[in-house]
Amino acid sequence: MCHLSIVSNLLTSIGGAPHFARPNLPQDTPKYYPPGFSLDLQPFTRESLQRFVSYENPNNPELKAAEFKNEEEKIRAEIFSRVDDDCQLMEEDIPFNTIHDLYSCISEGFQFLEEQHPGKLFLCDSSAQLTNSKEVRLFDELFPIVDLATVNESIRIILEQGEGNTSNVKGHFRIFSDILEEYETEIKISQEKNIEFIPARNCIENPFIHQPADASEVNIIEDEFTAEISLLFNSCYDTMMKMIIRAFNHHEETTEEVSLLCDTFISFMHDVITPLGTLLTTLPMGGSYGDKTAGPSFEYPRDMHLLPHKKSAWQIFSEQLELISKFAAEFSNDERAAARAKSVLADVAIKLAGFAEKLK
Repeated sequence: MCHLSIVSNLLTSIGGAPHFARPNLPQDTPKYYPPGFSLDLQPFTRESLQRFVSYENPNNPELKAAEFKNEEEKIRAEIFSRVDDDCQLMEEDIPFNTIHDLYSCISEGFQFLEEQHPGKLFLCDSSAQLTNSKEVRLFDELFPIVDLATVNESIRIILEQGEGNTSNVKGHFRIFSDILEEYETEIKISQEKNIEFIPARNCIENPFIHQPADASEVNIIEDEFTAEISLLFNSCYDTMMKMIIRAFNHHEETTEEVSLLCDTFISFMHDVITPLGTLLTTLPMGGSYGDKTAGPSFEYPRDMHLLPHKKSAWQIFSEQLELISKFAAEFSNDERAAARAKSVLADVAIKLAGFAEKLK
């Protein structure tokens, strides 16, 4: 969320708008990402860990795998080769293999445009950005982006927290590497003791209630109750994302109202999305899937966009939350639900009703 916030402020600073729409998962990777980049919903496995380690591979010679060492200069050369005589970026995609490659491109782009048009790149003042303040407490790393210095510092934070360094920051790369090492150790121990090592639930890849038109092939949930809980999850996710979009694109809200929106969607992740998502990993896919369990699909509807008018937006948030709360309460009394599911759903219903009341 911190990195998403920084990127949103980078867009706002040059007159753009925070962008949250995306194709549904699993995504058609050759269309959106570099070759070999897999972006789908997977259970916890060695392969999924290795993928994260690869994506976060740093530009630090002491940490970096040999095959990635020369990529940065290739990317820099590539971005400038795609600029025409009028200094307009061409439509072709800019390739990247790691997070570092991607943000190096972004940094070079800011630098290039500011040099070509000094003083004309940064269009919006800091009030349009979502930054940390006494009223809005999000992340200490969120500060106004107003020039190249603050651009470079923001990107440095993203890369340092992703890659880590040799001093005091243990970034995502090292965290994923440590988890992978622990995983391999546990496998070795279990093999030596001739016991089975099961680190995660038996979740299936890409569980959906239907085939999204904008996604590659998925697994369709066949158990009726699981499908209904998946739909409940997606309704909650949809409402939360619309609140996030409104918070990052605020323009009529007071500082206190922006703070309330932020507090709501942060709490929503912990109190609604996490328990419902976890519950789905315990529910059966049903039918031909045997003992496979489901999981959250994080499905995006076609209308995932900014609700532009404050009064109607806040009313829609409150009404949707009230409606979803009623559905959650009904499911908590469903005879198909096990005791644990009933408890989770009842608690979620209460939390949703509370959020609805706060936003009235």
